[in-house]
Amino acid sequence: MIYIVVLNWNGWQDTIECLESVFRLDYPSYRVIVCDNGSEDGSLEHIKAWAEGRLDVAIPQRNPLRSLTHPPVPKPIAYVKYDRQQAERGGDPRNANSRLILIQTGANLGFAGGNNVGLRYALARDDFHYVWLLNNDTVVADPQVLNNLVQTSDGIAICSTVILDYYSGQTWFTGGTISWLAGGPTHSRKRRTEAVYDTGFISGCNMLIPSGVFAESDLLDERFFLGMEDCVLSYRARRYGHPLKVVNKDSVYHKVGRANRFSRFAIANSYACKSFWMRETGGSRLGVLLWLIVFAVMNILIRVPLRLALQRIRGIPADLGIMEYWALSPRALIGGVKASSVSLEVIGRILE
Repeated sequence: MIYIVVLNWNGWQDTIECLESVFRLDYPSYRVIVCDNGSEDGSLEHIKAWAEGRLDVAIPQRNPLRSLTHPPVPKPIAYVKYDRQQAERGGDPRNANSRLILIQTGANLGFAGGNNVGLRYALARDDFHYVWLLNNDTVVADPQVLNNLVQTSDGIAICSTVILDYYSGQTWFTGGTISWLAGGPTHSRKRRTEAVYDTGFISGCNMLIPSGVFAESDLLDERFFLGMEDCVLSYRARRYGHPLKVVNKDSVYHKVGRANRFSRFAIANSYACKSFWMRETGGSRLGVLLWLIVFAVMNILIRVPLRLALQRIRGIPADLGIMEYWALSPRALIGGVKASSVSLEVIGRILE
């Protein structure tokens, strides 16, 4: 059995589009877990209405990907709803055959915390063989994707497929590496010729994980509120002998954010996560200090200011100016080095 875990936070429209594509899969035995991270937009009620056939996904006729979700899959879809405590105990055995499991986590637990609630539900089940982590802002393009992933994994490897940008159709992910210079993962967009190939990093937005991985490694690292969890899991999995593989098929589209990626929150969170990660894995204090210097020169003084300047020249609105960026970035890097975890509270203090 494959448990497909989809995390939702105030994004029921995207989640419903994702679910419409997921329930077209040809794989014979899967169940879908939607973990709602304390949404305030009535997400679970909307998703229940969709499962009951009272609400359709709204995709414009002109959208070239509309065929991936239309016509709608037959309804109703049998579902069951649990709170966090019920879910982490494995739910009610009488509802074991429900195709859709809705879990209210009760709060915004972040990416790792929210997904881990779904993972604990799967781990409590006797039929758990794989989990497929899938972002709610993805759309499945190939009904055979799970068959391809499972065949490639063979119960050992963590696998992904090529991921495309939902809006442009361009390649977004063909693999990646964990880079000392970047302080975390870097994506590759270069197309390969092999049908299946090894990689050093797999994005958490499309990641098939065999159950055996969790017997040797922890769940997603909840010390990171948002970002780097897939990096940590990729790093640990390879250390325990689980290969990371990419199936060279265009199977998933991802709604890559077109909004300003240099917002105050994004910078504070990203830089704090990177410096926290380097402190945990970078070895000596001298090694971490050297990384901080190199990262600051490459990003704070060169790369990001140039990007911000280009945005201004092109008339693209920016959340912060170069001077504000220069003031915020060192605080975020130092905050991550000092922190015991990168939580919302830590980010809030950096932004004060």
